[in-house]
Amino acid sequence: MEECLNYFRQAIEHPGTVPIWTVWWKEHAEEVRKHFNRTDYLRLKVYKLVAARGILERLGILPHDPTWGCEDIPHLLSSSRCRVCGEVLFKAMPGTTTPDEIRAFAERIGDEVIRRDGWIHPGFYCPNGCTRVLVNIRRLRNGSL
Repeated sequence: MEECLNYFRQAIEHPGTVPIWTVWWKEHAEEVRKHFNRTDYLRLKVYKLVAARGILERLGILPHDPTWGCEDIPHLLSSSRCRVCGEVLFKAMPGTTTPDEIRAFAERIGDEVIRRDGWIHPGFYCPNGCTRVLVNIRRLRNGSL
């Protein structure tokens, strides 16, 4: 469990110094399953570093930060990096993002369905799973975020 907690903390406080979540998860999912309860395991599987942050806060390893993991559309439109971990965000926009780019992103994050379909909902995605903001394109085009 200690090894997992150390990875969580390092990935959150010093992104880029440890493997990205998807790579780490593939190698450590069973270890996580053994050392964490089912609820934590499922949260980590789905919410990744956001869930890891919650565990570290609950254990008193990191202080509570209610803004951690929150993103706003104007920031996402002007930035290319995740505020949480610093990774380059994948921006999926109709007419701009190609199916090949989507498949490459899906390969990186290990999502077979997205890779197979070559489609992802328009939005902004961190490869580590810290940020996922789905965008309503009609509202975006009309300027009413």
